[in-house]
Amino acid sequence: MYSPTLKHDKMKNLILIICALSPLFCFGQSITWSDPIVVNENTAFGHARPKIELNKAGQPVVVWGKTNNLGVYASVFDATSFSTPKQITPDGINAFVLTWAGPSMAIYENDVFVTFKAQPENSGFVYVVKSSDGGKTFGDTVRVSNNNWSRFPEVAVLPNGNPVVTYMDFDPDFKDPRYVVAVSNDGGKTFGEIVNAGEKAPGEACDCCPGFIMADQNRITVLFRNNDDDLRDIWASISEDGGKTFSLARD
Repeated sequence: MYSPTLKHDKMKNLILIICALSPLFCFGQSITWSDPIVVNENTAFGHARPKIELNKAGQPVVVWGKTNNLGVYASVFDATSFSTPKQITPDGINAFVLTWAGPSMAIYENDVFVTFKAQPENSGFVYVVKSSDGGKTFGDTVRVSNNNWSRFPEVAVLPNGNPVVTYMDFDPDFKDPRYVVAVSNDGGKTFGEIVNAGEKAPGEACDCCPGFIMADQNRITVLFRNNDDDLRDIWASISEDGGKTFSLARD
């Protein structure tokens, strides 16, 4: 039977959902977008997988890579334009950069941390480079782990300013893929021993799928795609003690 009241209630619920998902729309406000701002148009610097964060001064910092497996670059916006791209990978070291995977960046105040995997994959290492001036200059590489069989590093920063890196670790010949975590306790100068973040999940990590990491107080969460005898699903592995152990894994 047709019910005007039921129809009205359904419409009211739909409007409430829209309001919850889009408060700007519900209150009649709008977003004004500026004209596009060129970050880099020089093909010598590449344009793959850009990442953007704000430094302490509120300036956008953009990091990207050049395919296939070459350099990593950074540029900072100074209120009028982006600076000339600065190569942050050392000469002679090529980074893993493709259209679907590459370097990662996280910022704490004016400390900018960029992580990348050096090529080739069976002999290069995972590194972090740090800028202490909001992305204008970068220091030397810091090796995250001694294991060269690795890929897909991602970085986050704890509220105390210490970076945390997750990446896919392997046994030789890319066997037994798993996501591990390494924590720095000195602002990125060194990293501790790696901890297996996905051992509670069945099977193994999907070896061709980049992961993601988030950090807040003592909680570190690693997101990754799992492979349980060809059943592929997404897991969140959570540490409540600053990355020492990962006791929770949820699908």
